[in-house]
Amino acid sequence: MSARGYLRWIVFSDGRELKACDGRAALAVTEPGSRVVFICPIAFTEAANGQPEEAEVALIHEMLHTLGLGENPPRSRDITDRVRARCSRAKSLATQTLASAPPP
Repeated sequence: MSARGYLRWIVFSDGRELKACDGRAALAVTEPGSRVVFICPIAFTEAANGQPEEAEVALIHEMLHTLGLGENPPRSRDITDRVRARCSRAKSLATQTLASAPPP
């Protein structure tokens, strides 16, 4: 299954009633191995509107948990930092590839 297909398989649900969604620290939460990701609507919407890359990173972070990745270790921040770094490298490579492509 592709990453896109896997992301479509995940069930996204409203997490506004969860304690983890009380503040603005968490954009989304899940348990390792669970198919359900709870979106913290206030924090996620703010991130998606102001820093969409952070919302994307949060979804990938939670997707890794659905695949079974636990936390502590690694720390939540470390997972997020690794996702952000990988996405930045991929974006940079895509930009370089487009810049070096011959004009149509």
